[in-house]
Amino acid sequence: MKKNLCADFEQAMWLLLSEELPGAEMQDWRDHLHVCPHCQKSLNEARQILTIYDKVPNAALDEARYQDALHIAVQAEPKWRALREPMLYWATPLALAAGLALFWLWPRANTESLEWQATAVENRLLLMQDDIYEAESLELSDAPLAIFETNDGVWEMELRSVEREIDNLQLELALSSVNDRE
Repeated sequence: MKKNLCADFEQAMWLLLSEELPGAEMQDWRDHLHVCPHCQKSLNEARQILTIYDKVPNAALDEARYQDALHIAVQAEPKWRALREPMLYWATPLALAAGLALFWLWPRANTESLEWQATAVENRLLLMQDDIYEAESLELSDAPLAIFETNDGVWEMELRSVEREIDNLQLELALSSVNDRE
């Protein structure tokens, strides 16, 4: 048992007053009372309460009054609060679970997905650039677009393949942004 703690004394004070503490503990608390004015004050207040209580006559409750009180208590209608308590018991965990589910399912773009998109677009553009520089004629079949030299020495490219690659790139970007939102 902890000695010299006022909080412990307040719990053991009623046992001390009724002399229900073991002898060693009772002596420890009496020693504590000699050095602690706060606990002395609490003990004196408790003794005054017991003195006042002893002066009050014991009220005798006859059987008829007891049965009337019991009848009133049994027939009393339940209050709304008593009916709502089970609902309130489940409301807090249910609200916490719903909040956690919303947090988990809420769409959010993280930096990894954005970095992946930027890297994918950059790689695609680099591939297109390499294909543009490598392509010399329409006969090159695996190039995404074909560039050829005209008779005047001007480089021209097949417009349809350029438009197709731009459309594909825009579609990929749109799909990746939609997937990140989901």
